[in-house]
Amino acid sequence: MRLFIAIGPDDPVKDLLCRAQRQLKRQALGGRFSRRESLHLTLAFLGEAPDIRRAAIALDQIQAAPFSLAVQGLGYFPSAEGQTWWMGTAPCPPLAALHRQLCRQLRAQGFSLEDRPFRPHLTLGRGIRLPAGFDSQALARQLGGAVQRVACIRLMESTRRQGLLCYEERYRRPLCP
Repeated sequence: MRLFIAIGPDDPVKDLLCRAQRQLKRQALGGRFSRRESLHLTLAFLGEAPDIRRAAIALDQIQAAPFSLAVQGLGYFPSAEGQTWWMGTAPCPPLAALHRQLCRQLRAQGFSLEDRPFRPHLTLGRGIRLPAGFDSQALARQLGGAVQRVACIRLMESTRRQGLLCYEERYRRPLCP
């Protein structure tokens, strides 16, 4: 099983992300855009695991209260095939604390995690090529932002079905005050 732990966006955030995608698609020279049902914010990528048991144990150890998360800003990661465009989040100490705690618990369960800074984002699309002079800051201002209440984290499985990348929830951990 290919697993990751994520926050699922609520409908207003998904609406914002889909507006951003539509704007990018209008100007893109190519690329692959995430489907609405696949949008998420990855907290930790676990990779291949034989079962969900150890990941569920780690999630059950989390001690975090629900919090508000502001989705805003637009950016990209460069790659050889084009750019991976995303929307980010406003600085959020509860999100950063949740990520640190989650990583500690996952490592205690034997998971080997990427050792790079946590940069919370929701991927809009990959391999995107935009014309020279594209003004991402103007688009970000036009889009604005959205705020959602984060009340649970999810253990997700990634599979391919008929060529499409699909994510299925395997376990859910509510955040408790």
